[in-house]
Amino acid sequence: MSNYPAYLTVTPPASGFLEVMPPADPQRMTVREAIERYLAFRIEEGVVKPGTDHYRHLDVQLRRSLGKTLGSMALSAVTADHLRAWLRGIRTARNANPTPLTVRHYLKNVKPFFRRAYAEGWIQRDPAMAVTAPRVEDKPVNVLSPEQAFRCFKANVNHWAIARLALEAFGGVRASTAGKIAYSQIKVDRQALEMAASIHKSGKRVYRQGHPGNLWEWIREAPPESWECDWRAYREAKPFLHVMAGLRKELNRYVTVTAEERAQIAALKNVWRHSFATYLLALDGAFPRCSYLMQHTNTRTTMVYEGLASTDDARLYFSITPDAVRSMDWHTFRQWVLKPKPDAGLAVSNSPATAAVMGIRWQTPAGDFIDWRAN
Repeated sequence: MSNYPAYLTVTPPASGFLEVMPPADPQRMTVREAIERYLAFRIEEGVVKPGTDHYRHLDVQLRRSLGKTLGSMALSAVTADHLRAWLRGIRTARNANPTPLTVRHYLKNVKPFFRRAYAEGWIQRDPAMAVTAPRVEDKPVNVLSPEQAFRCFKANVNHWAIARLALEAFGGVRASTAGKIAYSQIKVDRQALEMAASIHKSGKRVYRQGHPGNLWEWIREAPPESWECDWRAYREAKPFLHVMAGLRKELNRYVTVTAEERAQIAALKNVWRHSFATYLLALDGAFPRCSYLMQHTNTRTTMVYEGLASTDDARLYFSITPDAVRSMDWHTFRQWVLKPKPDAGLAVSNSPATAAVMGIRWQTPAGDFIDWRAN
């Protein structure tokens, strides 16, 4: 039985589909037939793997959207105007109009489909070349304050889902990945995360290490049931964690929610991942490291988080540990983290995050020393 909602359940082409598929006739090929050939090619080439998020996106955007709208039409008859009309008619899973970013995501998969069709000789021109993705305006990045983060982890310190939330807050992991990752993929001994292709947005295995030390304290304290649940259980538990911390209002049929409160709830989407990147940059200013841990393909994507927090805020954020939230209130915690440090002498850490939080020296991979006490 599938672990995904009906609209995300996909059916890969049957084994041997390419061998039994008749030769392509460009004059008679429909959009639907071309989509099936394209998906079969990508699977055979190892670029796409059934069961991954990448494949599900292709299924929704090509088969269930483009194929449903233009499927019976001859591929060679499709024009740029047809594609523009299709994009204007897209509806999300909740039957809402898509955002410009959603349209860009659809085009990101549709354009390669038509490029491949042109390369295979199925069409004489590429209609998608003339379709331009809408401009996506930069939106303010929503970030939780260190106090809000502290209060959230303090209010939920014994909840089974708190370790998965820590993966978002202190590991920069996407919410979908945090909900699906298995404990076997968390390498505590190496302090690394190994995200399987089936749970990562890219559809590829991703390995990352070098996260701040407080992440591993939350992982070590997590009860076994933290890793026995599926992603749907985490998705349902996460709003409860936010309600317990006062970050949002609980929704039910007996409560009236204002437009302002709905906006507050919407602002919590990806807020932990955004907070992680913001405070990590404020901590050491290392764009390559932040991009690496955030799994960004370009450091320019990371620049949106620059200058949104101070070093003191970052030290507070990455000092949030199970012991800290159990033993201190916010004001005591703040004084403890930011109080002047005594001379650290020869105290050294090879983790820039730990060194910055503790106010000691950081030994870089090159062997140089950076004294965080001077900052």
